[in-house]
Amino acid sequence: RPCILSEYPGRGSPDMDLKQLYFGCYDDSWKIVVKAYLKEELNEQNITEIYDVRKDLFEGNNLKNGSYDRDHVQKLFEVVKKRFRELKQEYAGLLK
Repeated sequence: RPCILSEYPGRGSPDMDLKQLYFGCYDDSWKIVVKAYLKEELNEQNITEIYDVRKDLFEGNNLKNGSYDRDHVQKLFEVVKKRFRELKQEYAGLLK
């Protein structure tokens, strides 16, 4: 089952509308890293890292611009999108 490995708002300004959020989502086969701002729309361009953890245990080969299982990565991205929507709703009144 895919899950969010990490969710980190970065350091610096406490304003959620200014923070770049980092999400790491993985399952037994793949891992993705997504960077996004709550005040912007989330899309696949926000995926910054893609790893095939079956072949690359230490995550040294970022497949973002290479060949990877797009359907599988899309499933992981859907998990991140769900969490992103939850955060956006939670902070809706604070976003400028």
